[in-house]
Amino acid sequence: MERDANGKYYDGIINPYNGHNRKLVDAICDAWDEQKEKFAPILYAFCLRDRVEITEKFTYVPMTPEMALDFAHEIMEHVCDDLDLECILKFLRVDF
Repeated sequence: MERDANGKYYDGIINPYNGHNRKLVDAICDAWDEQKEKFAPILYAFCLRDRVEITEKFTYVPMTPEMALDFAHEIMEHVCDDLDLECILKFLRVDF
């Protein structure tokens, strides 16, 4: 999918403008479009691991995997680094 054609703003759950690797961002966005519900357990795991950082940035930590989906953009774009994005893709068994 072409997400940044003709100068339009990037279309996806996260964007590459915060320094994430463009290839990883594209793969995450494609996976999100195809299997959003499968992100819940891995996003929740990041919430548990990074609860202090998330609380400092957003004052709220999702308490269930389902709630983590509601904060997917914030978690993946503002908490996760490229290694975390790779981890998500590997967890989902997505080739990138």
